[in-house]
Amino acid sequence: VRAGIPVFVDKPLAMSVASGRRFLALRKRCQAPVVTLSTIPHQASVKTIRARLQEIGPLRAVHLEGPGDPRSPYGGVFFYGIHLADLLVELLGTDALDVAAALHCPTCACSLRCAGDLNVTLGMSGVKGWSVSAVGAEGGFHEPVAIDANIFLTTTRIFTTMFRTRKEPFSEERMLAPIALLEAIDKALRSGKRTRVAPVA
Repeated sequence: VRAGIPVFVDKPLAMSVASGRRFLALRKRCQAPVVTLSTIPHQASVKTIRARLQEIGPLRAVHLEGPGDPRSPYGGVFFYGIHLADLLVELLGTDALDVAAALHCPTCACSLRCAGDLNVTLGMSGVKGWSVSAVGAEGGFHEPVAIDANIFLTTTRIFTTMFRTRKEPFSEERMLAPIALLEAIDKALRSGKRTRVAPVA
């Protein structure tokens, strides 16, 4: 980054919004394009899930399930939880307000409140795959995230395109939003209290 070379940062970008902001400020001073992302939101099946969310009317409840372990020695909830958080932001945006979280070994259950009074739950139950369930005013569905034949192809194209063009594919807000969510989950687990998600706009 200090040399001004475009950089792909394997997820997560940071373990706090503050440290993420410092890193992104550095990349701006050094004019080094940066991207960070999980592979999961960029599987072809996620486009289908996003379309289905639009088809069931105003959303009443959404549940995302996937692997994650707040007790992981490799950064706790940030380790595998980044995939789930990045998927949530990709599907529902960056307007999370606050979260409550509880650990019921081996499951971590999170209740997230988003703008517009949408309630979203996250389950990290040790499963190997990811899935999305949703209920809207006009119906509902449960859909697993099917993994592409080459799981890394789309994301590799995203960051190699940035290497060539020096144009970042995502905004700072988009890159920081999953970190803000995971930081709030981590704090909620430690305190036992509903915790505000730091704004990233």
